[in-house]
Amino acid sequence: MGEAFRPGPAYRGAPRGPGMQFPGREILLVFRRNEAKDEQVGSVEYSGYDVHWPSGGRVRGLAFDRFCKIGVRYLLGRDKPDVAAMRLYFVPLAESDAPLPRVPGCRVRALYLERDGGDFKLFLSDGTPTDITFNLRRDEKAILRWIGARSIPHGGRQWFGLYAVRAAAPGLSLPAAPVTSGSGAAAAF
Repeated sequence: MGEAFRPGPAYRGAPRGPGMQFPGREILLVFRRNEAKDEQVGSVEYSGYDVHWPSGGRVRGLAFDRFCKIGVRYLLGRDKPDVAAMRLYFVPLAESDAPLPRVPGCRVRALYLERDGGDFKLFLSDGTPTDITFNLRRDEKAILRWIGARSIPHGGRQWFGLYAVRAAAPGLSLPAAPVTSGSGAAAAF
């Protein structure tokens, strides 16, 4: 079992305050819309995104590059932004019914990972499997540290709270936007 979130004075004030500390392990990623990865599978509509580090480099081996409607809302909000820098927070929980941290201005969602060998499959809190699977050999070390991969035993389950905060990304340098077909041109930098 991974390290658990312990409720306590982890933060003060509203999230817009300059000294705000958020609970959980943080990772800063930039999501750029890529309509070429959009797909309809049965009744599920997926929206495609390229995921980058703030330096502009593509996140290698990442387990996700498209999201269903729920995933877009969890990570990016109700809209489908062309580009969004997001601080994602992973808050380990001791068990499924552990209290979620309260973060002013954020909605914290409970999810879990199940480990099978080197794979970590992501599930919604109701047990619905997602298409997202992290892998010890494929995913970058920073991503694996963020999910606490090494602390989840083989056959184990790690519950966690997930929330996202829109971030400024000064000096962001992304490669040229991919060419899209259909509804129009993609935004270019």
